Amino acid sequence: MKLKQSLSCYRIVGIKEGHKLTFTEKLRDVFPSATIKMTSIALFLLMATISTASLDCPTEWDEFDDSCYKVMTSFVHSQRLNWDHARAVCLGYGGDLVSMENKREEEFIKSLSSDFKNDLLWIGLNDRVNEGQFVWSDGTYFNSSVYSKWKNGEPSHTGNQDCVGLRNNLWNDQPCSWVRFYICERPKGKPACPDGWFLNGFSCYKAIEQAKSWSNAKQDCHASGGYLMKIDDASEQDFLEVYLIITGINQAAKYVWTGLNDIEHEGIFTWEVDDSNFEFSKWGSEQPDNYHNQDCVRVGAIQMFGLWDDFQCDKSHLYMCEKPANGLSCYRCSSNMSFADCTTKQEIVNCTFPRNYCFKQKNSTGDKNDQESAFYKGCTSADQCRQKEKSSMECCVDTLCNTDISCYQCSSNISFADCAKNQTRVNCTLPKNRCVKATYTSKDDNGTVTYHKGCTTTDQCSETAKKSFVECCSHDMCNKGNFADVFFFSLLLRQL
Repeated sequence: MKLKQSLSCYRIVGIKEGHKLTFTEKLRDVFPSATIKMTSIALFLLMATISTASLDCPTEWDEFDDSCYKVMTSFVHSQRLNWDHARAVCLGYGGDLVSMENKREEEFIKSLSSDFKNDLLWIGLNDRVNEGQFVWSDGTYFNSSVYSKWKNGEPSHTGNQDCVGLRNNLWNDQPCSWVRFYICERPKGKPACPDGWFLNGFSCYKAIEQAKSWSNAKQDCHASGGYLMKIDDASEQDFLEVYLIITGINQAAKYVWTGLNDIEHEGIFTWEVDDSNFEFSKWGSEQPDNYHNQDCVRVGAIQMFGLWDDFQCDKSHLYMCEKPANGLSCYRCSSNMSFADCTTKQEIVNCTFPRNYCFKQKNSTGDKNDQESAFYKGCTSADQCRQKEKSSMECCVDTLCNTDISCYQCSSNISFADCAKNQTRVNCTLPKNRCVKATYTSKDDNGTVTYHKGCTTTDQCSETAKKSFVECCSHDMCNKGNFADVFFFSLLLRQL
């Protein structure tokens, strides 16, 4: 089920608005041989390089810099997977197959995979699109002249060897259809889905490994804050079929329950979550048939793979729970005049993964002879945050960078009280998007102390976060009046 009305996502200028990325879209763009049907253009799910040092990794994941890593040896019922299906698991965790940018990260991966010296582990490197042109599946730039770790004689390019695995810390290209363990990498921070749930579009899914009757399965899903899976369209059906494969359920169970049923009115099938009628279906031959009061709908796994049929509700099957993915609210607006004008038109919108960052951008719309600017605020992805220059765009995981900031500005060589006598309020402009209050001493022989208030950048605030003579804030609380004179001066003396 997709939350078509309550959640909407938008890309930044130059990318069509309103496009919802699904699990199958992410797969299709990199997997040209995939059998998943879809028509929309995919956007790679790239990892953020924005600092998230204060955020943790999920349980059983290992932390390195701004990412979390895990060697995957099982997923529900599955163990070793081919490269496509391994990547599908990583995508569902909000990440991708691991990429390596430098020697430091390579050394970390070496330590992480040290217990698997006899196994080849899938990584994200591949040349599936253009033979001999290797790329990382998450979009990380691959420059072999700067960093590579090929085994002697590799890559060999023989026998459709388009996917790369890691063994004993060396790379080897192999056929993508071979099944292997694999390494996932995902950004730090709160994921769109709780631990154990799998992301697709605007929903999180979880395969429950204990067989239950339809009503007990329904109660269990409700207890977890969800509902029995609702299949809205062909894209979600495609996802379900892939999910049955990558979890190994297609080898472990004959059928799984869905939320569709005609318990209330025979022959009128509705979804249990909202009592809506189905708009898409994939019934098996001569189904539904209501044989022996069959009122609940299941989907074939081992048998009748992907096809629907009605069955007795008191029989036990595995089942799929679904619930909405976590979202983020940001301000959204655009203006050709200023951020102030943009703000008069702004509205709050819900963003969803992978567009789970707020942004604020000043973008030039013309050439050198036409430097008019457009002002934007809204939701964007980690990929866009990483690629855009900091001078034109700022990203954050809340509305902090997405809110207009005004600060008091002044300078004095006497005190903050003297500074405040002449202070004026100014609007900060990117990349300066924080208020600051600081004291600093000149390097000349006089050692003149300056008391300063004004605007600064997020990076400068981060760099001086532990300095007692600098205070930053996202509004003018740390920046107004002279209330902190004694406090700041005493801290300055401690520093000296």
